[in-house]
Amino acid sequence: MPAVYLYGAPAASHRRLVWLGESPTAGYWDDHWAASTLCDAVRDARRHPILLEVFLHYSPPRGRVLEAGCGQGQWVVVLRERGRQVVGVDFATETLRSTSISRLFAPPPLASGDVRALPFADGTFDTYISLGVAEHFLYGPRALLAEARRVLRPGGHIVISVPYFSPLRQMRARLGGYAALSDGPLSAEQFYQFGFRVAEFAHLLEDEGFQVVERIPFSARWGLSEDLPLAARVHRAIAGRGARAQRDGSGARGASPTPARAADPAGHTPLASGARDGRATPLYALAKCVVDAFPVRWLAGHMVLFVGSRRP
Repeated sequence: MPAVYLYGAPAASHRRLVWLGESPTAGYWDDHWAASTLCDAVRDARRHPILLEVFLHYSPPRGRVLEAGCGQGQWVVVLRERGRQVVGVDFATETLRSTSISRLFAPPPLASGDVRALPFADGTFDTYISLGVAEHFLYGPRALLAEARRVLRPGGHIVISVPYFSPLRQMRARLGGYAALSDGPLSAEQFYQFGFRVAEFAHLLEDEGFQVVERIPFSARWGLSEDLPLAARVHRAIAGRGARAQRDGSGARGASPTPARAADPAGHTPLASGARDGRATPLYALAKCVVDAFPVRWLAGHMVLFVGSRRP
């Protein structure tokens, strides 16, 4: 995994986190997506506790939706199941070529392209979705946001997520928990992504012609695992206890043993795995409820989702 640093001069109004490691090229994402299947990604998307509800709320029935940075196209599949007219764009051409979405739709509703220069006319879409893309540009997300505004109709919505410089991470930064970098140039070969304070990214959206209407932190389990290693150990212990209970016959009645699914290349364990690998115990369910609660997501989420309305 890339190493995390605090980036920017100490007096800067918006210091960011920066992850340095492998550059997120098209080949990087092709390798990333090759390690998972569209079937698994669709299943996890359908069960996501936050994203699906937000996407449906901010996209009209039969609405025209663009996902910029779609990967294999799991959200394209899930939102088309809900009646939205979704198109996905990505620059990882091998992923687009090999994804099994072509078995579901002919022709597949995916296009190769750069999210900073989209192949669509002005005002084409009602909703623009982009998850974990804007942070990967060394010179910042403004070009992506400007292009998002161009392809949205007036009053349309952008729904976009970036890594979250959360209160927990800000506390860690104040305590010297991150090595500090100056605000000088970063290496394109090493740069992976930025992490933003809510106020900074909201300001960027406002500058590019959006009115921010929601800010929703999520993925607290990942955030806690990265920034509080003890929390990760407790989570693994609870999960392991549930798995052992199932193996020795004291788990859910009638359940058959199922091996746990591996984490994806980013270090996540898929959200739906608990029901399949024995972790659906009362203790695990309670722990999941706690970390999915808004105060915990606000404090320690790994990502934050913004919803903005395009101004005329």
